Amino acid sequence: MAALHDWTASKIDATDRKYLAGFKPTVEINGGRHSLLCYHGSPRSNIEQVLPTASAEELGKIFEGKHAQAYAGGHTHSQMVRKFGTSLIINPGSVGLPFYEAADGRVMNPVWAEYAVLTTSGDDLRVELRRERYSKHDLKVAVTRSGMPDPEWWLRDWI
Repeated sequence: MAALHDWTASKIDATDRKYLAGFKPTVEINGGRHSLLCYHGSPRSNIEQVLPTASAEELGKIFEGKHAQAYAGGHTHSQMVRKFGTSLIINPGSVGLPFYEAADGRVMNPVWAEYAVLTTSGDDLRVELRRERYSKHDLKVAVTRSGMPDPEWWLRDWI
């Protein structure tokens, strides 16, 4: 994992790092009747996880002082739409590294990209969780050509 981290870090330069450092912890979009608060892990931390199993009390602490019709974040790499009060909590999943835990406890990576589409009409807000399949063969070719350390190890959980 350390070698993969170092390899990944070597692929970005000072300009890339400056661009990434400029990211805001949250982004708010207000469009008339609708509002959306975006974050990575949670509004409090880019590494905190908003899980489908979180209690209403936990969610109240996570979103304390925040008010939006929809909250959208990631970090867990798992798609989710959940009601919270009069709002929705959305996790679009992961375009590049979706995963789920198999019955035997292994973490598996399906060959699809996950994302969400939000649309509004009047007072209505619609959320569609989508998945687009791609070729496992093409993934293997791209990863092998990338120069990534130990590509076979990285590819072994892709199904």
